Amino acid sequence: MVQLMSFIAFYVLLLAAFIFVMLFGECAAFEGTLVARANALLSGGLCSLGSRACVRVFGQRGECVLDSVTDRCFDRPNPALQARLLLARLTAGLSARGTLTRCPLALRS
Repeated sequence: MVQLMSFIAFYVLLLAAFIFVMLFGECAAFEGTLVARANALLSGGLCSLGSRACVRVFGQRGECVLDSVTDRCFDRPNPALQARLLLARLTAGLSARGTLTRCPLALRS
């Protein structure tokens, strides 16, 4: 039980640190600090490191594949992603509607 509680505490602390870094990492007050560096690493640095490693290992062919994947996945509209987002919005809307009708304090029209 103690191990579970310590794991949960560590997880919550790590999550709070992640949220803090992502929210305030680009703030002028944290310029040149560890918070700004961690934000840069988490927001784009990992992708840059991965692409550099791929180009280094696979050469020109790897760079071409990365460019085509970038064009296909990020520079065009993604219908599968849009469908999933629409489904999530509909589900959230229906869930909220069902919850509000069951709530005794909700205003009903």
